[in-house]
Amino acid sequence: MTLFKPEKPKDLLIHFTLILASFFILLFLFFYVYLPSATNHGETITVPKLEGMSLKEMETFLDSKNLDYEINDSTYKAGVKPLTVLNQHPAPGSKVKKNRRIYITIASDTPPNVKMPKLVDQSLRSAEMVLKGYDLVLDSIHYVSSPFPNLVLKQLIKKKEILAGTLIPKGTKVTLIVGNGTGNDTLELPNLVGMSLDEADVVLSGLNLVKGTVKYVPDATEEAGTIISQKPAFKNGTTIHVGEMVDIWVAGEE
Repeated sequence: MTLFKPEKPKDLLIHFTLILASFFILLFLFFYVYLPSATNHGETITVPKLEGMSLKEMETFLDSKNLDYEINDSTYKAGVKPLTVLNQHPAPGSKVKKNRRIYITIASDTPPNVKMPKLVDQSLRSAEMVLKGYDLVLDSIHYVSSPFPNLVLKQLIKKKEILAGTLIPKGTKVTLIVGNGTGNDTLELPNLVGMSLDEADVVLSGLNLVKGTVKYVPDATEEAGTIISQKPAFKNGTTIHVGEMVDIWVAGEE
């Protein structure tokens, strides 16, 4: 009696083919049916722009989009309302799956203190850059008579002079008192008509006056290089402030 009967090669081939086909079917079902359903494959959401929204607005908006969030950081920014979204990750326009968490940075509602910088004796432009670097706000500029144009003479907060080094909150508004380039002292306006430009330079410099715009008049009948007019115009007894500007017209080509 025979206990084991070898299969024919044809039967073995059929069995092998069935096993191989079953393997590929299982593989297909796993990758293209089970895995996509388990991971929500292909179901993505475009990340919306959250920057500029209030925290409350953002929460309502993300709920409607099946997205979650986490506050990653908070920082103070002058001029921005507290609890406003400053930035986010992932960035707007990114594709993510449902329930993906978005990390955000919000504007702090309590500004940190900084030391008031020394702005006195700096140029106005320099002072503006320093204020920006300290997250302080330039509230207003008041010009006063001074022979030093655009030089900061005083720094004020709420109309009171503030000393450098004083602790103040970021975002504080600062007022600057700045020189306008003219002094309180007055002097008699010099008559520059008939002089050369070099002679006028010497006269203006000696009186602490500033040479303003120089314009040339090609069709003038006077000798080339001669000053034919000035502004303010010269009259006997006319006065001018120290540091003030005088414009000049010169005969001939530049």
